[in-house]
Order: sequence, then C-alpha cells, then structure tokens
Amino acid sequence: MNIRRITSRWLILLTLCFAATALQAVPIGPVYPAPGGNNWSPSGVSSGRAGGQTWSYSNFDLSQSSNLYWGPWSPSSFVLKLNGSLAHPGEVLSFNNISGNTATWTGASYLSYFAGGGHNHNHYNNLLNTRLTIVASGASWLNAGSLGLSGLGAVLDVVGDFSINFLFEAFMPNNNYQFAWRPVLDGFDALATLGGNVNTSFSSGFYYDPPVVSTPEPATLGLMGLALAGLGFRRRNSS
Repeated sequence: MNIRRITSRWLILLTLCFAATALQAVPIGPVYPAPGGNNWSPSGVSSGRAGGQTWSYSNFDLSQSSNLYWGPWSPSSFVLKLNGSLAHPGEVLSFNNISGNTATWTGASYLSYFAGGGHNHNHYNNLLNTRLTIVASGASWLNAGSLGLSGLGAVLDVVGDFSINFLFEAFMPNNNYQFAWRPVLDGFDALATLGGNVNTSFSSGFYYDPPVVSTPEPATLGLMGLALAGLGFRRRNSS
C-alpha cells in the first residue's frame, strides 16, 4: 500500500474541509413564501396613519432551513414620496439604525403646501425629512451586512411566529407652521397641499440558509489526517 499517496489525499481533503468551513455562505433569497410555506395576515388602517399597519407571520416549517430571516426585498424596497412622483433620491429610504426591537430607514422628499390659514397665505416647497419605523415582536433584528446581505441594512432572525408594525412619517408642519414627526397621510391631509398624493412602497421577503446536511466533523477529519500523516512519517523512517 502506498502510504504517502493515501496521506496526500487525506491532507488535500482536510484542507478543503477547513477552507469550506471558513467561508460563510450568503443566505439565499429573497423569496416568498418562506421555505415550507407560511401564513400572513395584515391589521391596522394604514402604514401612513397613526398606529401604522401590522403584518403577522405564522406557521413556518423551520425544518426547511437552518437559518431564516425576514427583511427588505432589495435595497430600494422602502419608498416614500410626498409629492406622488420620484423627485429626489432621498425618496428611496436608506437604513439608519437598530434600537432594541425597532429598525429605522430615513430619507427626504419635497412637499408643496400653503401654511398660515389657507390658500391666501404663504406657499412653501420644502424638502422634508422622512422615515420608516418597523417595530418587531417575536423576532430580533440583525445587521444584514454581517450575513453578507449588502444594502438591506437590517433583517429579522426568524425563530417562529412574529409580527411587525410599520409606520411612514415625515417631519412636517401643520397649518400654523409647527413642525413635528407626523404620520404622512395624517399630516398631508391636515395641510393645504397643491394637489398630488402621498406614495409609499413596502416590499419584503425571506432569506434562508439551506438545512444542514450531516458531514464528518472537521475535528474528526483533522485527527484522521494527523494519524495518516503519522503513518506516512513512520513508513518513511522504517524504509
């Protein structure tokens, strides 16, 4: 038996195993529904009204993945346009931060309106700060970049049934020109605007790692490789 040839093959296999272990695969997605299916139900009046809208997800088959995540469908999935048309790059919202069970995306959009008591008063065309706030229940936020999902900002680590509440807001005035964060539809309706309408977009999906296939542990392969290397060394000494 050619001990050196067997040892060489095992060492190559061992090297490949360690290299594969060191590489972190990017989760597959986006997809909908989740692998194995899921239920979805909405509640609440609107994502632009006080209280926002709630989406509830349930009945996952977690055996169909080793890790499951929920998040934006793409880096441009969350959009808020106060004038009804894309007039500023900030209307495609960008990820801002994670704080506890809350994740925030922010941007800016132009709005034309009258303030001070109707159409006979001052006319404004302001670039207003905007934001989307998503509050999760039953799942925890993760930095999407740490999983190799670039541009998404944040995703939820799904371990069972969960829900999200999301609300679009703008830092906008009332008729007395007093600025505050307001739900976009409530704030828009309270102003004397120059026509147009608020336009929002919210698309999401799931990302997942495939189920783990049972393979020899790297530590076991390492011991086998070292044993064979020892046999090769012993063979060389005795020859």
